[in-house]
Amino acid sequence: MKKLISGLVLLILLLPLGNPAIGGSCKDSQDTYSSYDNTVSVNQIKNIPSEYYVLSYSWAPRHCSKVPGKRKMPGKKDYLQCGSSMRFGYILHGLWPQGAINKPGIYPRACEGDQPKISRKILEKYLCMTPSVWLLQHEYEYHGTCMHDEALESPEIYFSIAMDLHSQLKLPEKELQYSKESIDWFVMNNPHLSEESIQYYHRGKEWQFCYDNNFNVMPCPKSVK
Repeated sequence: MKKLISGLVLLILLLPLGNPAIGGSCKDSQDTYSSYDNTVSVNQIKNIPSEYYVLSYSWAPRHCSKVPGKRKMPGKKDYLQCGSSMRFGYILHGLWPQGAINKPGIYPRACEGDQPKISRKILEKYLCMTPSVWLLQHEYEYHGTCMHDEALESPEIYFSIAMDLHSQLKLPEKELQYSKESIDWFVMNNPHLSEESIQYYHRGKEWQFCYDNNFNVMPCPKSVK
């Protein structure tokens, strides 16, 4: 297994990205927000094993419609996603390690506690995927430190895996509500997906895709409820 994981990490780091836009740059000289390293408290740590993953997508215009105007100004937290000249649709909220397959909804969180601030030089590579240094830092601290194998827990490898999975997806250019037709759209435009590998988080209105610990598409576990 360790050899398989090591080979997977190397492959991910060497693979060309499938989507040219993803390989491009979303860096903006006015995106100078610097207070993006929040403190993780001890009571937020939930270090439990992960048996599968969820890749979760949110609709940027929905988020931006709720953001106060001052946070959209240059140098502020939501400038790049909501205030810049760039236009984002579905963005990657995060790659989330999950707990036991037979107990969906129980997941690890902030497994290594508070983490050092990640440099912008590293984060800027992923701004077209997740256009917020604050969100990228948050996702690493709360989810990237809970990967099922410690060899995958550096920021560079965590984000590279997320980017590789992200680059394999074709996403809609408009917001899709939960429906059989929406699920059909994802399957039709992403032959590697199946209906069972797609789920919808109603509270956050996010589309999610399930992967096993080798990052292959898998059916999403169904809760007892």
